[in-house]
Amino acid sequence: MTAPHSLPVRLQPVPGEALESWIGRVADANLVPRRRRPALDRGVRALPSRSRIADVSTWSGADRPATDLTLYAYPRGIRGRVDGTGVRDWRVDGATWVCPVCTPSIGVWMRDWSLACHPLCLTCGSLLTDARSSAAAHPRRADRTTLDVQRRVSTALAVAGTRQATAPRWRAAYKLASLVSLTADDHWPRLPSWEAELRGSLDKLYRGWCRRPPTDPAQAAWVVFEAWRGIESPARGQRLIAEGWDRLLQHPDHDVRRVGDMRGVLPERPRHVLLPQRDAAAAESALKDMVRAVRRLQMGSGLESRHVPSWCITSDELAPAEQEWSTRARLAIVLHAVCSGAAGRRWSGERRAVIDLQLAGEGPSTVMRLLREGRGIAGDYADLVVSSADYLTSAGLTDYRALRRALWPMVRLGRSPSRSVSVDGAPEHRVADWLWVHVTRGPVPRSTARTRAAIVFDASLDPELRLHLVSAAVAELDYSFVGDAAREAVATRVIGERA
Repeated sequence: MTAPHSLPVRLQPVPGEALESWIGRVADANLVPRRRRPALDRGVRALPSRSRIADVSTWSGADRPATDLTLYAYPRGIRGRVDGTGVRDWRVDGATWVCPVCTPSIGVWMRDWSLACHPLCLTCGSLLTDARSSAAAHPRRADRTTLDVQRRVSTALAVAGTRQATAPRWRAAYKLASLVSLTADDHWPRLPSWEAELRGSLDKLYRGWCRRPPTDPAQAAWVVFEAWRGIESPARGQRLIAEGWDRLLQHPDHDVRRVGDMRGVLPERPRHVLLPQRDAAAAESALKDMVRAVRRLQMGSGLESRHVPSWCITSDELAPAEQEWSTRARLAIVLHAVCSGAAGRRWSGERRAVIDLQLAGEGPSTVMRLLREGRGIAGDYADLVVSSADYLTSAGLTDYRALRRALWPMVRLGRSPSRSVSVDGAPEHRVADWLWVHVTRGPVPRSTARTRAAIVFDASLDPELRLHLVSAAVAELDYSFVGDAAREAVATRVIGERA
């Protein structure tokens, strides 16, 4: 490395300049050939070591280490960890973003251009490009609306360097960007004109935000700015999250839907709760009509809480749509409470219902809380509860409590009751989970992923194999305490529409 005193020209870094940019300008000013310029010990997912930064600063003639020219200026939630264990941070690895207009003219690129949240040059308004790309000769200038968002992001970055309290906001923005990118298309989300045009120019949208940011600034720009608007406006953010989750749960690709089961990667899934009507009298009337209708069915058919499955079902379909799983489970708790006699002023049957229905992983029921507070129930929810009770009685009462007791050891241990109950290429625990969903009409306890996999598995079965699997399982379980009526009901359902 060339000694400091051999560099006659000393240059001060531009505020916010990247360390590599400053090194290059100092070397060019002093005619230092590339082979003799200092290199930073940067790994694929590592920042340069602080000792190396100090050495380079000394070589460049700086009075102190130029740490502020690196991402050390920001907290770990933005820059990532040096050891690379902190994935899903904003740092762009494997690419160097430069401005196609400013960098060729003055030789400067900025520190913040190493972050996916800064894909625009604020000096000229151009979309950044990868220095390795031939697209540098074709600059694309953002419009005023998009530039204003980038300026607000840049301001927030400056604050993040001095205030650690902003970390949750940056994490929330990254999670929202991950959710938006998973199912985005030409029509969703709705974007301002320049961003929509940019998105439309891409041959294929980048879906990997849940792992790391894209290396293409064009892939990052429209996602980042839409996510940031969602963070700035809680109402817009909640709408984006709700729409994004609905699209994710209905996505045809199992691998895409599985991202929703990864802890801490996406915004928390919203709980779809219909609030009672503003008219308190209407909410109270819906509640009274619901309780009256269910109790009438109880008196006519003998419906009891043991006949309630873990989903509020209204048809012979294997399971409701995934976006309704949580709602249907909570309405099953309401139906259980009515059938067990816990309906009334106190609505105290939630804990008992959660244990009985094997719904401990669902969390507290907002619907039950509203009932306990005396706020009534939404008319649509009341209709679903009554429809479920009517379906259960018309289809023939089944002792789902006994079925859950009989099948729970199989699901807990992750194996089917007999080696003969198997399917080529399917793991034994998958067959066990499918049997649980098919027979008990409810989700696999505490596992959305296993429930989803069981439903996907069901689509691969033909009617004859489905009948064989359930019949063999029921025959080999300890079924003595279930009773002939429940056994007959299971057989009937197996041979019915689902078969």
